[in-house]
Amino acid sequence: MDVRDIAGGVGVGLKDLFNANLCKGSELVLKLLSIDDHVKDADLLITADGKFNSQAAYGKVLYVAAEVAKKYNIPVCLIVGQVDANGSGILSRFD
Repeated sequence: MDVRDIAGGVGVGLKDLFNANLCKGSELVLKLLSIDDHVKDADLLITADGKFNSQAAYGKVLYVAAEVAKKYNIPVCLIVGQVDANGSGILSRFD
């Protein structure tokens, strides 16, 4: 992850001053929630987004959660208000 892209470069300061480890927020949240433990025995994962676009593949929680579900062969239902044309290419990650 390029620290210069985070919050206008705040990551550079955090990394240099505090030797911080940087990660995607969605991955951290799902790890803290122990998402694997909740999803692995599920029959279906349902997730939602107001506007689904290509940014989902860059770490939105719904996309990362879908990746976890796919790891356990759990079908994923995506409910959205709108699908942006540039997001249609990654809809294959959802059932």
